[in-house]
Amino acid sequence: MAVALPHGFVERTQRRGLPVTEWAPQLHILAHPSAGALLNNCGWISVSGGLRFEVSFVTLALLYEQSLNAKLIAQELELGVEVRRNEEDDSFSCKVVRTLMEEEEGRQIRSRVQEIIRDLTRNDSQVYRASIHNFVSLIKQKASCK
Repeated sequence: MAVALPHGFVERTQRRGLPVTEWAPQLHILAHPSAGALLNNCGWISVSGGLRFEVSFVTLALLYEQSLNAKLIAQELELGVEVRRNEEDDSFSCKVVRTLMEEEEGRQIRSRVQEIIRDLTRNDSQVYRASIHNFVSLIKQKASCK
């Protein structure tokens, strides 16, 4: 399945980054010790992968539920920063990456990610068990609606 990139994204970023337009081994990349943040669309697979490897998020929602996930990650849970795009040409500034990696706000976000992961992965964590239970219940509920 091809991913719809914002118009001109590859051309605008070719000298400043390495846009990957095909499949990439995301979990392998996130496992590398130099991975400090994940710029992603906030689909649930990306979010769970980022949490698994304790990275903070730069959210760039594109489709469907991704906007809601991006707001949840950046605003409610404070696990990342949200990219704001120019509505006219879909451009955006990479200043949010600098904020996340170099400024005090970013240090607080990285600390929050570690705190959330500790809470969710403790063996006796009520939050972890409740989250799994709620997730399974939601899947069952959605499956019965069809």
